[in-house]
Amino acid sequence: MQRSLFESLKDLYKKAVIIVGALGTVLMVFIFVPSLSEATSPIGLPEIATICLSVGRLFLLSSITRSAKINYNAEDSMPHFIRDVTEANKIGFS
Repeated sequence: MQRSLFESLKDLYKKAVIIVGALGTVLMVFIFVPSLSEATSPIGLPEIATICLSVGRLFLLSSITRSAKINYNAEDSMPHFIRDVTEANKIGFS
């Protein structure tokens, strides 16, 4: 049995859950530790949450781009393969 060329998205979802969980933990630490919440008062909690979400998105961007590139290449090469098989049948190859 041959493996599919299309990558599964389960790995990306697992990475996303791990990264978002870690960043959520960091955000909770900033909220519940009094010395850190006083140190970040000039920035503010919404800005810290935005930074955490942006960092999480940047880590996953490379994985998603690589997966999309592989899937696009597989989808793009399928018509060429079918055309080659059809031409091979026309000239008598089995």
